[in-house]
Order: sequence, then C-alpha cells, then structure tokens
Amino acid sequence: MLFSSVQDLQKSLDLATDLAKVEEFIKNFTMDQFEAGTSIQVADNIKANLIEYQTKTQEEGFWEAHKKMIDVHYILQGSELADLDFTDSLEKGEYQPEREMYELFGEPSDTIRLDTTNNFLLLFPDEAHRTGVKVGESETLRKIVFKIEK
Repeated sequence: MLFSSVQDLQKSLDLATDLAKVEEFIKNFTMDQFEAGTSIQVADNIKANLIEYQTKTQEEGFWEAHKKMIDVHYILQGSELADLDFTDSLEKGEYQPEREMYELFGEPSDTIRLDTTNNFLLLFPDEAHRTGVKVGESETLRKIVFKIEK
C-alpha cells in the first residue's frame, strides 16, 4: 500500500533501485548492530539513522516534512502511531536547512500504526508526518529511518 498524491507516481517508480538497497540492508541487519544515535551509510545517496526514543502523546509530538529527502521508517522494537497529511493541509513553520526539515501545525487527516510486523512508512518530500505517538502506554521504540537523497 502506498498512500500518496498522483504527482508521486513517477517518483515511486524511480525509487525501485534505492528501495532494493534498503531491503537488502534490513535483511542483513541484526539488533546487535543497533547503537542508538548512529548512522550507517547504505549507499552514496542512502543513510540509515538508528533511533531510540520513548513514545509520547500527540500533543508532545511535532509535525515535520522535508524538502529534499525521502524517508523510510522501519520499526525494530515497539510500536508507534504516525499522523500523516499533505503539507498544503497544514500551517508551515520556518524551514531549518541544517536539519533538512520544517515544522508544521494542524490536525492529521490520517493516523497509521507502525510496529514490528515488517511494515514500513515511505514519505516523499513535502509529505507531513508526526511519528513517535504512543499506542496506549508510552514505550521504548527502536527504529531505522532511512534518508534517501534524490
């Protein structure tokens, strides 16, 4: 399942080679390689960020979107809710080039659950997301966020 705008159809096709590299990395990755806060270069244009945090309420979270990077979120431990929307439906904050992101404000049009059942979330530039929202009680979440530069 891919939920996106029709303008992203060609971008989706162009990603096939990059997603194959992401899939290969996931197949070979083991939890003993996990060190929170580190990054691993997967390919010239793909970086894997190893992230760990406590899930939180929607109010404690924040919306973000990117101008250049494509995100692929893959859960290793725990579960989280991810609020999703298109950026034109939300109020945009200042772009932060050092973080390659901008914050947004508003209510989600959709919320999905990500967990360890081998699902992932793919986000194109300008697709807003608020991840890290708790499912029930707060828990420790470990995930890989792949950053694909196109």
